[in-house]
Amino acid sequence: MQGYISNIPEKVKFFEEHIAQVTSEEISAALTPVAAIFEFLYETDEVCKNPQAWENNFLRTMKTNAGTELIIPNIPIEFDSQEGFIDEMSSAPLMGEHSVEILKGLGYSDDEIKKMIENKSVVAR
Repeated sequence: MQGYISNIPEKVKFFEEHIAQVTSEEISAALTPVAAIFEFLYETDEVCKNPQAWENNFLRTMKTNAGTELIIPNIPIEFDSQEGFIDEMSSAPLMGEHSVEILKGLGYSDDEIKKMIENKSVVAR
């Protein structure tokens, strides 16, 4: 372990002089034929374009209530007993989306709810 730690500056210098001068594609082309195990660090926008991330179900799309389509990470674990339990995913309700329904369920009348909305003590859509 001591040897590993003692030559860190030399390793950094090697990477700066050699590895940093080539592209990811060139590194991949050199390592793949010798069956080296490697992976690249990706920026968020690169992950969303990575075919392997889609093939492994690491990503999914969902539509927000506003109609915008998003790419989001999938739930990272799967259970055989709950296959397909994440097929349906939706965004959280909009502010006030269920206010009237909830207030009615609590026993408020339409007039009382209307007054709450008018005096802005409740947000409703």
